[in-house]
Amino acid sequence: NNIKLINGFRLPGKTAKIQALYMTLNFFGGLKQLRPMQLDYLYVQNEYSLSKIAMMLSRKDNLPLLYTYHTMWEVMFKSKFKWFSPIVIWVANTFLFKPIAKYSHIMTVPTKKVIKVWEEKGKTDNIINVASAIDLDKFKITDNDLDKVKEIRNKYSIVFQDYRIYA
Repeated sequence: NNIKLINGFRLPGKTAKIQALYMTLNFFGGLKQLRPMQLDYLYVQNEYSLSKIAMMLSRKDNLPLLYTYHTMWEVMFKSKFKWFSPIVIWVANTFLFKPIAKYSHIMTVPTKKVIKVWEEKGKTDNIINVASAIDLDKFKITDNDLDKVKEIRNKYSIVFQDYRIYA
């Protein structure tokens, strides 16, 4: 009973590429629906339009904002966009990731590695590692394992350049 669903407008040809537009098209409608609820806190787990609503409400209504960053988009961008990935990464960091991280009161991330990534981006406070249910020590890669990692990635056509970054 305490969950509020804010619908966006349906667009033709529903695909993952346009799903993020649903909330953007109903941005002010979402604000109108959420403000009267007198929320205690806000929680977002994406960097798109709903997070923009949450940032605005957090500032205007002095509400704590909790943000979960669970996808290392830079990794996907580097493999998908190849030669122009630096531009895509800069745009995504500037307009999506950094703003929500900056305004969040608490940010949860899946690993300690991601904390280091965010510290390099300038977010140094209130980051909490909420580990997954996987025992990562069993999958730890050492320098001696790099040739095996390359062999597996070649076998399955996994295209990452720097094996140490993703280990």
